[in-house]
Amino acid sequence: SSAPAVTDGIVEAAEIVETVDASDTEQPASLDVEAVTSVEAEEPAVTSAPDMQEPEEALDVTGLDLDLVEIFIEEGNDLLDHSDDLIAKLRETPEDRTLITGLQRDLHTLKGGARMAGIHAVGDLGHAIESMLESIAGQRTELDRRAIQLLERGFDALHAQLARVTARRAVAIPEGMIAEFNARARGI
Repeated sequence: SSAPAVTDGIVEAAEIVETVDASDTEQPASLDVEAVTSVEAEEPAVTSAPDMQEPEEALDVTGLDLDLVEIFIEEGNDLLDHSDDLIAKLRETPEDRTLITGLQRDLHTLKGGARMAGIHAVGDLGHAIESMLESIAGQRTELDRRAIQLLERGFDALHAQLARVTARRAVAIPEGMIAEFNARARGI
């Protein structure tokens, strides 16, 4: 089977992207004040409303390697399914930090594959979620019920983005949701 080769290729791509990410100068994230305010004010529950209207047009495949896009879709679905299992376990045992590590690993690979395939909206959201998980792992951010709900929303959005890529539909960058994850990563 070619699955190990595909996984190795995606992991190598993720490592390349990580190297590129590490060499980038960190740009301060622009805060969507309304999104941050809504997270703070939304104590009872985090809504599952869509972050923004998705574009109507087809995915622009100009300059994309369609073989890489197909590999990304296949691997991305597997990674997100695995992440869903980890989040379900995390809901039951939030003190289990191995679940956070597993989510970080899945997101890192997903983000690298997305960027390698040229699907930047998935890479950007994956990076924001990964930043929040790093903050939780480093104990700079608390993993409370609201954080788990935000993770669930984020992974639901990643699933929706991947479904749009699969259907060859354009994918919008969810700026508001990214701002929520970035704010949470900074402890706001």
